[in-house]
Amino acid sequence: MNNNMNKIFFIIFLSILIPVNLNIFFFNNLKADEIETLINSSNLKYDQKDYKGALKEINKVIKKYPKSLNAFWKRGFIKRELKDFKGALSDFDIVSKGNPFFPAAYLIKADIYNFDLKDYDKALSAYNRGIVADPSDKDAFTSRGFLKKKMKDRKSTRLNSSHRCISYAVFCLKKK
Repeated sequence: MNNNMNKIFFIIFLSILIPVNLNIFFFNNLKADEIETLINSSNLKYDQKDYKGALKEINKVIKKYPKSLNAFWKRGFIKRELKDFKGALSDFDIVSKGNPFFPAAYLIKADIYNFDLKDYDKALSAYNRGIVADPSDKDAFTSRGFLKKKMKDRKSTRLNSSHRCISYAVFCLKKK
């Protein structure tokens, strides 16, 4: 009798557990489908260069699903197009904190610092973090190499300029 009782409890347990798991499975699929549909709506506007409309659409996704890293990823690109570089960096920060081993988030941040904000030290730091996240990413090494060359050239240009100023000052002092 005890063995039959265990079978009954097991069957009851499974009959409760399986529908709950199926509901979670279907809910997650529905949620993912809805997120994808909303993001696609934003992508269409982005492709048409309607960046304000794309931002409005992607903000709906983030409001409804604030843990969707894909939505923050897309919004970062939209904000960059709108020249909201701080906002874009903030969104890419959320992505990189949510998935620290996603090097592209660091590399996009590095590009914003490098090309848009001309903050080469922060760009170098972001490239370095991208390389740590994925040491096999050749593009990250290449971009960092070009940045280091640019930083060296700017430094040597400043040094040459300073040297010329000092030389001219010495020349003027000697004439007197």
